[in-house]
Amino acid sequence: MVTAAELIDALGGNGEVAKIAGVKPSAVSNWRKFGCFPPRLYLRFAAGARDRGVRLPEELFRERTGAEAA
Repeated sequence: MVTAAELIDALGGNGEVAKIAGVKPSAVSNWRKFGCFPPRLYLRFAAGARDRGVRLPEELFRERTGAEAA
């Protein structure tokens, strides 16, 4: 299983992922911390992952729940 941190690193790090997602790098830091990405961004990540030959695990794109959302 690929972790959120591993995926972020494979896609070029926080700055590059922020560009792909159209967010600030601090949002990417939160995704790294919580281990998941907002589901609405799956298609944006898909193109970047495909271009880099990176596997994009669907299970990393989920809504945060419980303590994660706090």
